[in-house]
Amino acid sequence: MQQFPGGLKAFFPNVEVVILSQSDLSIEGVTVISSSEKAVKFLSDKGYEEIIVGGGTNIYNEFLENDLVTDIYFNYIPVIVGDGGIIGVGADLNTKFKIVAHKLLTDSIAQLHLAKP
Repeated sequence: MQQFPGGLKAFFPNVEVVILSQSDLSIEGVTVISSSEKAVKFLSDKGYEEIIVGGGTNIYNEFLENDLVTDIYFNYIPVIVGDGGIIGVGADLNTKFKIVAHKLLTDSIAQLHLAKP
């Protein structure tokens, strides 16, 4: 992964990294899986009870649409940009969350923690 200096594992040491892709990728030290459900099963079978999902809106939407999300952390930065993607595009998606916590991480980043009731 060219986006991370030293590779993805150097950026996330001591973390099991799973990449979702429909392509036939081969990345040293990383597991490539084709769907969110298969990724959750793979990590659950390895004994993981919590999974952190990072990615773009397509990845977030896949996990939301497959009802695989229990908590969401939104980090708000006071910058408005166009075409940043939309979370929650599925027509049948109707998942309710409650506000668990909110805090300032820095003087310019606010975090909102949501969880399923």
